[in-house]
Order: sequence, then C-alpha cells, then structure tokens
Amino acid sequence: MMVNFHNLRSARNIRTIVALIFSSVAPALGTNGTERTQQFRCPSFAETDLALIKNTHIGERANLELRFEFYNLFNHPNINNVDTSMTDAQFGQARGQRLPMWIQFAARLSF
Repeated sequence: MMVNFHNLRSARNIRTIVALIFSSVAPALGTNGTERTQQFRCPSFAETDLALIKNTHIGERANLELRFEFYNLFNHPNINNVDTSMTDAQFGQARGQRLPMWIQFAARLSF
C-alpha cells in the first residue's frame, strides 16, 4: 500500500488527508504487497544484570559473604509473544512480557 506523501503535505484539512491515506488499495490476500520481507518480528531484548559481593572476615576462622543481585536492573519492558499472523484480529499485539526487575539478596557464613 503506497501513499504519496507529497499529496499529504499539500492537503489543507484532515478529511483530505484521511481520504488520501485510505484511498489506496490493499493487495489481495495471499499476494505480495510492497512491504519488505521479515518485517514482522518481535521487539528487541535488552536486560542489564548486576551482582555485588562483599566478603567480610569475622575473627580468624569465620567469613561472611553478602551478595546483592539485580536482574533487569533498569526495569526495561521486554515484550514477547507478538502475534505475527496477518490473518488474526490481534495482529501486531503483544501477548506477554518477560519478568520485570528482580532483586535477590543472599548471605553465607562459612567457618
């Protein structure tokens, strides 16, 4: 579906713009249109993990280890399960999201 954007710039009102956009004819179902191949993919995945460890000696024989672990530190939303079937009514909609930020604390005493 091709829209001439030069006509959109010269359009004077919203009705003319809408008419120009929706006057294009979509290709028949099952035929190739003007879109590039592999256009419908899931969004990118970005996650930053961080671990901080502190070892502390207690006396001569004991050791205390503290661990602070952060998964998805910046709480970036990672979308998954995007519907890529063009025949579905939910085409292009995300059906799921990966886990949000997760913090884990641990302590280990060894002697």
